[in-house]
Amino acid sequence: MELMEILITDHHGWAKIYYSNNWLTSHQNGDDWCLCVLYSNLGDNVGWMGTQSFAGNNQTNGKYVTAVGYPGKLKNQYINRGTINQTYTGYFETDALLVEGMSGGPLYLTPYDTAVGINKARYEDGHAAIQTRITSEIIDLIKANS
Repeated sequence: MELMEILITDHHGWAKIYYSNNWLTSHQNGDDWCLCVLYSNLGDNVGWMGTQSFAGNNQTNGKYVTAVGYPGKLKNQYINRGTINQTYTGYFETDALLVEGMSGGPLYLTPYDTAVGINKARYEDGHAAIQTRITSEIIDLIKANS
């Protein structure tokens, strides 16, 4: 996986940002992710969520999931539960519907609180959502920067 790295000079938040170089040219669902390395260990204060990657597409269909985000127009945390309907190489299609502004929040297995995806988009018909899969490469990047 080819990565892009951005160093941040502002010392009040992110130290580094990593993202898929493919996103710049292809805009494929599986390349729509970003990893922000913070200056502080925020998780030590608010808690940590595990991550999991599945090797095969057939291992995730039908799994119960929860999508979480903070859409600005709702001014509060928004949670929706559903199942993974279809699994593709780089993303999931679920019925854990998203509200505009939830992008970037976690999609996690319920009841395990283990992130398997990143909220991305909702279909215009409002009946399905797309979440980028957390792959083993993304998990390796998280581990290398923890």
